[in-house]
Amino acid sequence: MRQVFNLLICWLIGLSLMTGCNAGDGDVSASEPVQTVVQGRESIAGGLQGVNLFYGGLPRSYLIYVPRSYNPGRPAPLILVFHGGLGNAERMPPLTGMNELAEEKGFIVVYPNGTGRDPEGNRFTWNAGACCGIAQRRNVDDVGFTRAIIDQVSRQFRIDASRVYATGISNGAMMAYRLACDLSDRISAIAPVAGAMMIERCNPDRPIPVIHFHGLADQNAPFEGGFGARSIGGISHRSVPNTIDWLRQLHQCQSQGRDARTGDANIEQFSCRKGGPIVLVTISGGGHTWPGGQRTDPRGRNEYSSRSISASREMWRFFDALNNIPSVSLPGRQP
Repeated sequence: MRQVFNLLICWLIGLSLMTGCNAGDGDVSASEPVQTVVQGRESIAGGLQGVNLFYGGLPRSYLIYVPRSYNPGRPAPLILVFHGGLGNAERMPPLTGMNELAEEKGFIVVYPNGTGRDPEGNRFTWNAGACCGIAQRRNVDDVGFTRAIIDQVSRQFRIDASRVYATGISNGAMMAYRLACDLSDRISAIAPVAGAMMIERCNPDRPIPVIHFHGLADQNAPFEGGFGARSIGGISHRSVPNTIDWLRQLHQCQSQGRDARTGDANIEQFSCRKGGPIVLVTISGGGHTWPGGQRTDPRGRNEYSSRSISASREMWRFFDALNNIPSVSLPGRQP
């Protein structure tokens, strides 16, 4: 009876749910059912739910996961997780394990969907500057869409505005960098995975702490930049060293970082005079993957993904440790 009632409600509000497909950067199929939630109505904790949001003349959507431990009396951190190019939101929870981590640590997770030529095809991209796909060609306002998501979620739940973070893989990592440049008033820190900065002009209101994860054998978004053997769309990627060097200058960091080794993962941390630290995590032999995350590749590619380190857990440690670091304002600078 309850199931019939839920179907009737969904029909009445006219919301549709997006389903998964089997292509995209480092993505897998959804492993749990998704429900629909109405704007302004608090979702049931412990479930992955879909939200439709009309923005910029386009029907947009995202998934949200609220841990069972959510307490409206205590502000919760928020992590935005952006899918890779030609991917979608449903693939990110099983890829990253972020829902399970949210239950353990008590934060809320949002998985936005990009845009594509065929909304029913579930092959979406982000306008991250010089990349990617139809979102970039049509100059879709994904920064404004992200701001709208934060506003809507903050109306529905009690969010700690000083603890709003962004991460993503590939094109989603590039999107996280764009948010650090163009939405620094709302984003507290970012954790790009397998994707470098692709925006031409970057003028943040304040330096945004960054922990970057990258496989040294990535053939989609090469560590040293340029065109990879598996790069799509004819995109020449900015190198990770160039991206990190620009960040070090912005944050006034030391030229040499402190290295720590964990299995195949090297963690290099730069102490900085302005803002939080910059951390670069490289994976020896690592491909275009989410370190420590699930990977099922329907195209049969066998790319190495580290099991020595969990990108999701490491970025949460990084985010959580920033509570004791004061924010610093500074004039914007060009990369």
